[in-house]
Amino acid sequence: MKTLIAAAVAALLPWHAMAASYQDVDTGKSQIRFHYSQMGVAMDGDFPRFAGKIDFDPAKPEQGSASVEVFLDSVDTGTDEGNDEVRTESWLDVSGHPIASFATTAIKAVGDGAYEASGTLTIKGKSQPVTIPARFTEKDGLGIFEGRFDITRGDYAIGEGPWAATDIVAAQVGISFSLATRPAP
Repeated sequence: MKTLIAAAVAALLPWHAMAASYQDVDTGKSQIRFHYSQMGVAMDGDFPRFAGKIDFDPAKPEQGSASVEVFLDSVDTGTDEGNDEVRTESWLDVSGHPIASFATTAIKAVGDGAYEASGTLTIKGKSQPVTIPARFTEKDGLGIFEGRFDITRGDYAIGEGPWAATDIVAAQVGISFSLATRPAP
């Protein structure tokens, strides 16, 4: 009888009160992409190598944390020539700054499955505070965080020298992500 009552009470609780907590980014089921405009043409690329750690419970998002490191030498613009160019000192400077990183300082719920992760984004040794909007869903036993935000490449010294002008490569770069996390043990 006690089991039946406990099951009935559990069924009445809000979904998030019973939610699992999530950790460990599954990079095989995740992606980080970038979007930019070159001479007015929309372009995309991705960073296939990255690592992340997320500690998140949908019932207590404010207690969560996240950190992601992107291995910049893995950049894929779609062409070998483009990859070689963006790895140079003028762009990402992968020899001097091989990793871009993001670490949260706060996570807050802003509505039905929507969150804002505030933190510090560091690229090429330049750190800026950012707030990243993300949606969280549970699918196939994984917690999925998806979102997109924009950066101004000049804030991170991306595209220096003759590339600093924004008439060929636009100032704004979009970053989108889908990060799959496994339930905590």
